[in-house]
Amino acid sequence: MPGRPQKSNNELQATPCHVNRPSHEKALIHGSRGPHAAPLSWGHHQPIHDWRHDMRTRTRSAAALALAGLGLSTVAVMGLASPASAAAPECRGVAATIVGTAGEDEIEGTPGRDVIVGLSGNDEIDGNGGNDLICAGSGRDDVDGGSGNDRIDGGSGSDDLDGSAGSDRIWGRDGNDDLTGGSGNDRLWGGNGRDTLEGERGTDRLSGGAGKDRVYQGSEPDRDDNDDD
Repeated sequence: MPGRPQKSNNELQATPCHVNRPSHEKALIHGSRGPHAAPLSWGHHQPIHDWRHDMRTRTRSAAALALAGLGLSTVAVMGLASPASAAAPECRGVAATIVGTAGEDEIEGTPGRDVIVGLSGNDEIDGNGGNDLICAGSGRDDVDGGSGNDRIDGGSGSDDLDGSAGSDRIWGRDGNDDLTGGSGNDRLWGGNGRDTLEGERGTDRLSGGAGKDRVYQGSEPDRDDNDDD
């Protein structure tokens, strides 16, 4: 890792680096509201050092640098598929603020609005607070929008998508997906595959799409339609 991170006010100012990410290990990525973003790319073998008073060497995935193991409240981390990735990933036309890897990731958003792109792999994504925009990508993904009015796009693969609190919009896309609206007035679209849609609380609009789907109403009257907007 060129240079040495400087820590002040509980914030890590990191320099870009290349690290080796074992194929069997799941990347752990936390979002940040801090101003210092350090793009990380997977490649060469490079240990990650923690320069806090409890000095230790870490050889886990680069994104693990962003976790509570460092005890930092704001750490900016983005995982890029390769150093050659020039174009910033987008979710429904909006530039991503948090990006996963090509493998399995655990991604947690910030208390504010995030644009999260999971890329490929079987990812676990938690939007946390804010009105988030989440594109899970390919793979069997597990997404929780958290609080706020979120938009969740499952992409390909059989996904478990939960809007949680707020009035959310959820698209299952391809695969046999489970969609749950949670509280709020939600709109759910199953897409292709044998999907299960559950509106739960609030006045919801549910559309199974192509395939043999199961649609469950919540405590309020729901509407089953084929509007795809």
